[in-house]
Amino acid sequence: MSKHYIYPFLKRLDEYFRERFGSEVDLAVLFTNKVLKIKAADRVKRALSRRKSKSLGVSLAEQDEDEYLVFYMGLLAAGLTDVWALRKYVDSEVKDFIELMKLENSKFLWSVSRMLGISSELLARDDECGYKVVLSSEPKSEISCFQFRLTIPKYLTYAERLLGEAGWSLLETYVREGYVYLPKSKYVRLLEDPLKEYLIKLFEELSFKLTDTNVLEDLRSDIAEVIRREYK
Repeated sequence: MSKHYIYPFLKRLDEYFRERFGSEVDLAVLFTNKVLKIKAADRVKRALSRRKSKSLGVSLAEQDEDEYLVFYMGLLAAGLTDVWALRKYVDSEVKDFIELMKLENSKFLWSVSRMLGISSELLARDDECGYKVVLSSEPKSEISCFQFRLTIPKYLTYAERLLGEAGWSLLETYVREGYVYLPKSKYVRLLEDPLKEYLIKLFEELSFKLTDTNVLEDLRSDIAEVIRREYK
């Protein structure tokens, strides 16, 4: 299965259309597909709903071309309905992506972080230990593994929202010679905010390419109704 079916943000929609169909993306035509529109509406409603299930909205087995397209259609529909709806949709999608990425190897996470503009070093290949540190003394020693490191200024920038949580202050992390060392389990959380910003930029780029917003009227009405029903 192609990774961009699981993580649609890995391949921009216009790039996908050029490779898949040899043409530029026509968003107006895309939104004439009734099946995809229904799926897009369901995806946005699930993201906005206060009663959203704790499980991921779509199983890995269901991730296919339709779901890839539906992700972008949902992004556009939410964003062109309401700024708050866009933020809520992005927050929900990123939360699901982060949960899935916790299962990925270190090399994949590093490639995603580079795409998002995060400056760091990969210390391990696949899921090897990477940089090993003995944190406890004899007779019982404990080895901690760190797969990533980044400079202190970079860490403080990327982890700004997390610094108030337990385990994220500099005093609670392993710091050596100007670098903060992180295990994969913590590094993946650094991707949250940069990924949210990236998805917002994708929306802004795509919204300029949709010349006829009338094709979204029914979707926008459905989304607005969810907002009125659950939040106002």
